[in-house]
Amino acid sequence: DAAEALRAALKPGEGIEVVLVRTKYPQGSEKQLIVALTGREVPMGGLPMDAGVVVQNAATCYAVHEAVALGRPLIRRVLTVTGGNVARPANLEARIG
Repeated sequence: DAAEALRAALKPGEGIEVVLVRTKYPQGSEKQLIVALTGREVPMGGLPMDAGVVVQNAATCYAVHEAVALGRPLIRRVLTVTGGNVARPANLEARIG
């Protein structure tokens, strides 16, 4: 189970918690995740920091780790190509910059 593998990889005292959220649409946007995980509402026209929260997606967290811990610049991103006119939908790594 992915959640258990993540929990096992965490070191005590890191201040990181793995939380499962219900599979529900819509629930993936920043503000919806804040409500689901903290019960806090972001004020209308406000930012997550106005609710005392910072939200980062997995790709951003990975890029920060690569840059800070390993000194690697962000030169690639994973993007999804899909839709009715796409013969082979896929997640692709593409160079940026």
